[in-house]
Amino acid sequence: MRIPFVAVALVASLAGAIPAKADPSITASQLGDIFCIGRLSTEMAPLETLLTADLAKRIADAEAKNAAFVKARPGEKAPLADGIPWQGNAAYARECEMVGMSGTADVPLAVIAYVYDDPSQNFSDRLELNFVGGKLRLDNVDYGKGGDLKSALAATFKN
Repeated sequence: MRIPFVAVALVASLAGAIPAKADPSITASQLGDIFCIGRLSTEMAPLETLLTADLAKRIADAEAKNAAFVKARPGEKAPLADGIPWQGNAAYARECEMVGMSGTADVPLAVIAYVYDDPSQNFSDRLELNFVGGKLRLDNVDYGKGGDLKSALAATFKN
């Protein structure tokens, strides 16, 4: 489903009203939709309750290292100045849509397609989902053009 601008605006405006506890019955399709709404609105907070503990820790660690960099080197561009690299191409896509599933029953992959004004820029990533206590949670983003979110976070602060 394509997420219309009105839906993105509504979710973005309600981001503060979303309960802190994730819905235990969320489906892969719903998780994909929440991811896309977050990407289009640039507000990923609703997704944070749907992360595995491992991914949440890696993001928190990267954000802490980024904050330390900013404090130690004021005026320099911080490694995460453009935010967490949630997708394989940092450019803003005009459309984001979950287009299918792949993977296995134990580790399903939600295929997310991004659409740009220039069709040659279109690409897709895959959300790696894992079951935690019987609930689907986002554990990584496999970039369609190579690499993944966890590796990108680790590489950002290797030096």
